[in-house]
Amino acid sequence: MEGTRPNTPELTRSARGAAALAFLVLVYLSAAAFGWLPGGRGTAFAFLVVISAATAYSAWRASRRCEGSRGMRSFWMLLALAQVMYSAGSLVYMVHDLVPGPRPYPSAADALYLGFYPLMVWALVRVPTARTAHGQLPRLLLDCATIAIGGGAIIWYFVLGPTTQAVGGPLLATVVSITYPVADLVLLAGLALVLLRGVPTAERGPLAVFGLGVAMFIAADILYSHAALNGSFTTASAVNIAYALACAVFGVAAGLQRPIARDESDSALVDGSPGWSVSWLPYLGIACGFALLLYAERSQPFFPDLSLVISAILLAAVVATRQHLAQRSLVHVQRELQGANDQLAALATSDPLTGIPNHRAINTYLEGELERARRYSRPFALVFMDIDHFKALNDSFGHTTGDAALKEFTFVVSGCLRSVDIVGRWGGEEFVAIVPEMSRSDALEAAERIRATVAQHAFISVPGAHITCSIGVAHYPTDATELSPLLELADGAMYAAKHLGRNQVMAASAEAAASLGAPSERGGARGGDALIGVVEALAALVDARDQYAETRSSNVASTSVRLATALGCDPAEAHAIGLAARLHDVGKVAIADAILNKPGRLTPDEWELMRHHPGVGADVIRRIPSLRGVAPIVEGHHERWDGGGYPRNLAGERIPIGARILAVADAYSAMVSTRPYREALDHDSAMAELRRCAGTQFDPEVVDAFEALVEGERALSARVSG
Repeated sequence: MEGTRPNTPELTRSARGAAALAFLVLVYLSAAAFGWLPGGRGTAFAFLVVISAATAYSAWRASRRCEGSRGMRSFWMLLALAQVMYSAGSLVYMVHDLVPGPRPYPSAADALYLGFYPLMVWALVRVPTARTAHGQLPRLLLDCATIAIGGGAIIWYFVLGPTTQAVGGPLLATVVSITYPVADLVLLAGLALVLLRGVPTAERGPLAVFGLGVAMFIAADILYSHAALNGSFTTASAVNIAYALACAVFGVAAGLQRPIARDESDSALVDGSPGWSVSWLPYLGIACGFALLLYAERSQPFFPDLSLVISAILLAAVVATRQHLAQRSLVHVQRELQGANDQLAALATSDPLTGIPNHRAINTYLEGELERARRYSRPFALVFMDIDHFKALNDSFGHTTGDAALKEFTFVVSGCLRSVDIVGRWGGEEFVAIVPEMSRSDALEAAERIRATVAQHAFISVPGAHITCSIGVAHYPTDATELSPLLELADGAMYAAKHLGRNQVMAASAEAAASLGAPSERGGARGGDALIGVVEALAALVDARDQYAETRSSNVASTSVRLATALGCDPAEAHAIGLAARLHDVGKVAIADAILNKPGRLTPDEWELMRHHPGVGADVIRRIPSLRGVAPIVEGHHERWDGGGYPRNLAGERIPIGARILAVADAYSAMVSTRPYREALDHDSAMAELRRCAGTQFDPEVVDAFEALVEGERALSARVSG
């Protein structure tokens, strides 16, 4: 945003101020190095006054640039006040240095110097930091303790300890002498706490430079106190050089502060994690503590007691505790990562909607099952399922309802399978089940169980809707011994079941790559889909006109395909017979509604008109190039075995085999259907009528095959329902 862009002229002035501070420090260092700063005359403190005053101005300017952050504005303002306090203390000290005689201690300069520390701590408190999570608080406190113990050991060894042992003068002087190192320790702990909690990303640069200045200032305090205890301090010593550098670094940090616009809040500035530049601070505390212990062992310590040893033990205990917490945190993170990896693996192999294996996972399972079946010479079946008219369901009820129906369908199908069976989503409304250790007949029985259960289930996700599915079954090793052909056969059988009536189970032998519905022809194949669309449209036209034909053509088509397969027809021929059965009544569109839907028996004239419908239907179908091959079947489905049929009075084997098959399937379907002028016959009565007409109206061989087929399927249905 435009409001957050740096103000270039402001940054330029700050850079000039920082450069001026650096120049003053260089001049000061050069003068001190060549002995141009006469001791006892206050020259060194004059430099300190100028540098700290310039730093105060730079910090004040930085606070003006932080209008959008109350915390950072307060931080720089308090730093400016602290520098003013320090500059005033240096000025008073310089005055005392110019006055002949010994300098008083403590003096007003010490009061001003000591006022510097609470302002600095207060400034650190005002820095916006991230909230510390409950689990991170112990580690944060241990990190701060590590820094405090490591730095405190140095302060104790060089300053605080010797100061307490040198007690003997005025009480106020002793208290002031002890206050300096204690204040340094508090300032060090406060800086560590702020930096380790996490500061605004954009402010890490200025605050890191500020932290460097604090470290230099504390080092200068230690040098000063140590020199004062030894009586070696002079105003032209390196101590004042360190103070000057620390103040200059504060000024440079202020000059690096970028403008913060009004629309930036403190909470938005903090990202919640410390930067890499401060993550090593606890290790620095460890290094300082143990380096001091080694130094004390090689030199004459101030104390022959165990103070440093105790500090080292405390430091080691804190480090061990911190590492223990870090290890626990690492284990927790590893567990979370493992859980995340498990979730990612589940997402990669599971369908996100239904929770069952997805297309990729099913392929993997299939490869494994095929390898197992080959190794141990065991059978398995592949069951392809497709929800009928699912697109219409989505269009009518919406995709949310469609998704709920898919999940409920998954639940229903899973309930029909064994625990060792695997059901997955192949894509869209298509599902696949892997059924190991099953014969072909048992697999067809399981598929029929699924079909019947789905057809009878009242889907609560789609109230009032009747959902069915079409199923294709392929068997290893009966139908194929390779994975790709097995998939194609199962998919092709399902496709045939779907488009030859739906709500049925089709075995792989009823469909093959040469047939119209096979995957090899419809694999991107708009022509196959267009043909099926034409068939569906014509069948729907008949169903709409003939109130008795609705759903019957689908049943006749399904029966015709199974019967053709039982009689040994090749898959392409069986498929063509199924298409003819689906369209066998299309010629009825030319019959008047009064005749077509007459509630009673037809008159001879009306029957004469009705006898024209096979020829009319064949003429319609011949106009569709892709369906010309099925026209003779449609035309001959009312021919009789004895030659007394219509429209061409064909007899015996002159009647196409498809027409003879269709005649039996159509007659049975008509007899077991209710009509206004008669009740539906039961199965036994309908079969008795077929046997009676075998050899006159129907081909005897076809009637025998039909009876065997129906009896076998009834036995199968009885086992399924039982």
